[in-house]
Amino acid sequence: MRSFEQAVCRQFRQIDTQFVQFLSQIHIPNMSERVRALESSIKELENTTELDTFQAKEQMIEAEQEIGRANLRMEYYEKLTKVRFGKVIEKMKEKVKKITENLDTLQSRVQILEFEMDGEIQRTEWIDDGHSVEHDQLPPHSANGKEPNGGEGRNEMHVDDCEIMIMDPFLGGITPLEGYDGNPGISFSRWVARFEDMLALSQYTETQKLSRLRILLKGQARAEFEAMEPPADTLAAALNHLKRKFENENTRSIARQAMASCKQAPGERVYEFANRLSDAVRTALAGESEEIIRKRMFEEFLEKLTPELQFEVKAGRPTSYSNAYEIAQHFELLLATKRHNQVSIADSVAELSHKVEALAVHRQPMPNRGVGDKHSCFYCKRNYGDERFNNRNYGDEQRWNRDRNPRDNRYFSNRGRGQREERTRRTPTPYGRENEQNYGAERRPSPGRRVNFGGGRIGAARIASPLFLALIVVLSLFGQNSATNPMASPMICPPDSPSSLWSIPADPICPTWSPTEIPVPMRLSVFRLNTIQYKTMATACKCVLTKISRRIGFFGGRYEEVTTSPLEVPTAMCLKMKESCESPAGKLVQTNGIFKATENSLEVGWRNWPAAMFWQTKEVSNCYTYETVVFTRHGMAGLNTPVNDCPACSYQSGSCRCPQLS
Repeated sequence: MRSFEQAVCRQFRQIDTQFVQFLSQIHIPNMSERVRALESSIKELENTTELDTFQAKEQMIEAEQEIGRANLRMEYYEKLTKVRFGKVIEKMKEKVKKITENLDTLQSRVQILEFEMDGEIQRTEWIDDGHSVEHDQLPPHSANGKEPNGGEGRNEMHVDDCEIMIMDPFLGGITPLEGYDGNPGISFSRWVARFEDMLALSQYTETQKLSRLRILLKGQARAEFEAMEPPADTLAAALNHLKRKFENENTRSIARQAMASCKQAPGERVYEFANRLSDAVRTALAGESEEIIRKRMFEEFLEKLTPELQFEVKAGRPTSYSNAYEIAQHFELLLATKRHNQVSIADSVAELSHKVEALAVHRQPMPNRGVGDKHSCFYCKRNYGDERFNNRNYGDEQRWNRDRNPRDNRYFSNRGRGQREERTRRTPTPYGRENEQNYGAERRPSPGRRVNFGGGRIGAARIASPLFLALIVVLSLFGQNSATNPMASPMICPPDSPSSLWSIPADPICPTWSPTEIPVPMRLSVFRLNTIQYKTMATACKCVLTKISRRIGFFGGRYEEVTTSPLEVPTAMCLKMKESCESPAGKLVQTNGIFKATENSLEVGWRNWPAAMFWQTKEVSNCYTYETVVFTRHGMAGLNTPVNDCPACSYQSGSCRCPQLS
């Protein structure tokens, strides 16, 4: 046992020594260094990857920037091409269009020549109405160039006579230009201008131009053209001859009379009147410059408008014909809207009056009806007789009910009416006729009046009188309008407002109606859209700072700069300038009887060279006041003046500052 233990211990010692030797051979510090080196290489690899990614992103951004720059360059080059080469491109398109048209013309002429070679062309002559008469086909030529019968006097066909004008507006009577017959109300110069415009559509020879002029001339103008000796060989000669005949003092006098009588008719549009006036003025002033014609048109336009439009246009103070034309069209639209509203109100009132009158006529007692007269109901239109004295309980002999007069009858005048009615019917005495002559006119309503307020019997209490119904309907109409269309702002009712749009008739519309109660006076107000232009005299104050700078160049050239800027004028200062003629720039002096202004001079002398090479500056302020007119309308935010607009000013404030610091 002891030897076995010793052997085991010996084996354990050997294993221990071997393990120690193995540990001594392994270098642990080298392993840690390798791990650190591996970690550092991993970090370097990560840094390299991030750097590459960052560089790739930078390259992408630079590429996008380059693409943007290229797009900008492309847009710039496109705009530059349009600006520089746009006209060239348009000219090229026009040339291509002309070349295409010329090719079409050449093709048509080639076809004509082919037909001519085949002997199929027919000669065409044109008459006054633009239609053609075709002659028989010309006989063919012989081999030697002569006619078949040997004659040599045949007129040869010219190319111009055989030419067919494609899309010629003068042929076939399709020309949009009306013929000229020598009417002095039509300007011959303007007609000639339109005729020459149509000739410019195609290329014509002088012979073709004269033939087309002959087509459009009528009446006296055609006779003058045919009577020319010698006949005109050019279009210019023919037109000059006709101008001497139809543009003389006689035609100008007639044109001036037509211009004087040219006025806007009631209901005529401004556009139509302006066209008529333009034709009349241009005919009367043929040969004058365009500036003179426009000035005369402006004067005639202001004087020949309807009074309603003339007042509004002149109130706008137009300075040219175009401005006056625009103002007239604007107020024409406003007046049309105003008339439409008035007609609508008048129609509603007329309809209401008709209904009330019909109700009153249907309810009237009609005291003049005779026994047995036939009448018709207003609603059902059926006829019925007057049976007030008919008693159906008795026969024909007792139908007047002589003995029945009950005491509880409320109408005293009905008692004994049967006897009086029978006596009047059977015995028409002179007393009855005299009584009818004396008192009949008072009891019957006059034919000229729709209502009779004569003294009649006092009737019983009615459910609703016509006047009360009319009052309820009128109040309901106005209440509905005020509920559906509430006014945005209170309407102004100045003392100078126009009269009411409609009024209740002076004659009553309720025949033989007697009030059952005491009438109560009532005042009703009728409102309408306020279209009045309010004007007030005002004083405008303004101060201006003027700055002048001068210098002389090195070679003696003179330079001058003048600038102006407005100065703010307080309201108190403007009041002081108006009352005491004192301003920040000095004393105000009356100038030309129009406005008051200071007289601070801006004159600056020129300095000597070389000191004058530097700028010399001087500032001067001047103030002035003048009378003007301030006007506005209902619903307008600001106010207007002939000098400038002040949209931020209120008409009722009394004073304000305009954007121009005045």
